[in-house]
Amino acid sequence: VAEENWYFDLDLTITYSEFKIRPIANAVITVNPDDDYSDIEEYTHLIKVIIIPFTSFADGRVFSVARQLRQAFKYGNKIIVSGPMISAQYGFALQCGIDGILIPEELFLRQPISLWQQALDIHPVKHDLYRYPQLNNFSYAAENEASLDQLNQHLADKSAEYLLRFVTNESNFGRTAVVSSFGAESAILLHLIAQIDPSIPVIFIDTGKHFRETIEYKDTLTEYLGLTNVITIAPREKDLRHHDNNGLLHMTDTTACCYLRKVLPLEQALEQFDTWISGRKFYQTESRKHLPLFEQTGHHVKVNPLIHWGHSALEKYMLEHNLPKHPLVREGYTSIGCSHCTTPTVKGEDSRAGRWRREDKTECGIHFIDGEIQRESKVMARYVEQACSLVSFFIITSYLLASSPIISLVVVKLPAQRQRHCSVVIPVLLLLVLKSVRL
Repeated sequence: VAEENWYFDLDLTITYSEFKIRPIANAVITVNPDDDYSDIEEYTHLIKVIIIPFTSFADGRVFSVARQLRQAFKYGNKIIVSGPMISAQYGFALQCGIDGILIPEELFLRQPISLWQQALDIHPVKHDLYRYPQLNNFSYAAENEASLDQLNQHLADKSAEYLLRFVTNESNFGRTAVVSSFGAESAILLHLIAQIDPSIPVIFIDTGKHFRETIEYKDTLTEYLGLTNVITIAPREKDLRHHDNNGLLHMTDTTACCYLRKVLPLEQALEQFDTWISGRKFYQTESRKHLPLFEQTGHHVKVNPLIHWGHSALEKYMLEHNLPKHPLVREGYTSIGCSHCTTPTVKGEDSRAGRWRREDKTECGIHFIDGEIQRESKVMARYVEQACSLVSFFIITSYLLASSPIISLVVVKLPAQRQRHCSVVIPVLLLLVLKSVRL
């Protein structure tokens, strides 16, 4: 290494605890991922080099520590990782703010120089540079749509992993979280996230109406992937008491139920974040065919890194990485939401056809297209079906009334004009009763 300020004596390295007892200028210190270094910002001007021990190539905490030192604590000098890092991790290490690595010589010799160069070709920037210098003057805040348009153009051909690393490492995106339903296809996005940083917040909305299998799958997948920051949120008890005290709101107004149990809790949870990541894809519904990679939703940036993935690509990824499937997938559920509003799909239907079947909605309200909840042409089919059902109901009910001895005995004693009225009024009253209890 040619730079003069890189040279330091490893024998003079001290721990962060020792340094705090006696702070000295140009210190070379060791910061362990398990250490409490929350007050390090007041000492950063004295520290020349920070060495982070890397005990295993599977330990991703060193990357999180480096990012925090750079972004949260504004540390501007050298960060060195010491341990068995492999060449495939080198480029990512540079992006996280790591300047160099100390690895055993035998490990270095087992990895040709070409592999280290390949890592640099894939991730060609250090922490103090951006992939696209022309974007440096932009903020990626949701209010700046021009910056999001730029990102959509420049990153259109990038892989999902590339996009996720970019978003989670780029400080201009602010506080970032993943929102997951732990549904039929959730394992793919969560696996990608776990490979980058298992401590990235993952928000799960427990609506109180999920399938039992979904709650069990959430626990299984969390443990399997090693996710360490799954945040379960739920509707507030006072909201449920006020708006859905008997838990039957979904039977009369699914949109209000979704707002109460999904939209409102998520809005409250996202107040502490600037950017959130979803797993939506083009192929799922007609309304999702034109989703951008980056979009503005209120005061947030929403990222959709999997929009180009089709069903076959998802299946292939699941098999290649041996990811556990949601138990209900075997029973024909291709999209899984709340138990009362989700049914299996049949061959030829889009993957979300089983959501709110016979309802004029395709989204719960969490996701909007052009600022509106999406409704599709299945509403017309629903109206036709309802009309046919009403006609059939009147015919069958009128026949049953006419053939019922008890009702016939009552009705026959009425004047002829009242009898004709009864043949219409009684079926209508029965229909209203059935509608009110949603039998």
